[in-house]
Amino acid sequence: MVLGLCGCYTKEDKEFEKIYKKQAKENAINYIENKYGFTPKFISAHCLKMSNDIYTNTCNGNHMSVQLEYNNKIFYVDIIGNEVSIEGKDNYQSEEIVASLMKLLPDSNNIYIYRLYYREYGNDVNITNGINLSVNTYYDGNNLSDVLKDVKLLGVFEYVNHDRFENMKNNLISSYPMFEKMFIINFKSIADYNAADTMGYNLSGTYNKTEEIINDNSPYIKDAILKDYDRVHYYNFE
Repeated sequence: MVLGLCGCYTKEDKEFEKIYKKQAKENAINYIENKYGFTPKFISAHCLKMSNDIYTNTCNGNHMSVQLEYNNKIFYVDIIGNEVSIEGKDNYQSEEIVASLMKLLPDSNNIYIYRLYYREYGNDVNITNGINLSVNTYYDGNNLSDVLKDVKLLGVFEYVNHDRFENMKNNLISSYPMFEKMFIINFKSIADYNAADTMGYNLSGTYNKTEEIINDNSPYIKDAILKDYDRVHYYNFE
C-alpha cells in the first residue's frame, strides 16, 4: 500500500494567513512609528517561516516580511504576525549603516573590491550593495557598535599592491569585534587579481579550509590576513 503525502492548504489555513498578514501589517507600522517617528505606507506582507510540519505548507505567523514605503523609499520589516508586537528589525537605515562601517575598515580608500555579508537563519546574506542589512537598533550616527552587536558580519576585502599591509593585523580583533570573519587579501597586481580564484573564500568554512584556499592562490598574492573570531593570522608570500 502506498500512502500519499499531502501538502494541504485548507480554507482555514488561508483565513489564518490573512489574519497573520493583517497583524503583521499593524505590527510593522507600529514598530516603525515607535523607532523612527514616522508612519510608512503599507505595500504588502508575506510569510517567511512556514510550519515545521513537513506535511503542510501553512503559514504560522512566526516570521513575516512586511514591505513598506516612506518618502519614495521602499524597505522591509521582519516581524511576527501571530500576536501583537513592536519587536522586529528593518533595513530602512541599511545604506547609511554599511557606509559608516566601510569608513572604519583598514585603509578603506584603497580597497579594490569588497564583499560584505551577514549571517541570518543559517544563510549568508550579501549586503555589499548596502540595502539588505536588517537591524532592530536605531542608528544615530554614533552608535555603530550597538547597532551591530547582534549582527554576525563576514567580509572579504581585496587590495592591489598595498605597501603597509602587515600593520593592519595588529588591531583587527579590538577594532572590528563585529566581524566573525575577515579575509583581507593583497594581490600583487590587477593581472594577478584577475587570475586568482577571488570568489573561492569559504565564508562558512573552517579555519584550516580557509588557509588552504589562501595558499592555493599564493602565486597571485603579496600577503594576506585572516581574522576568524579571536584569531588573526598574517601570511606573506614574497
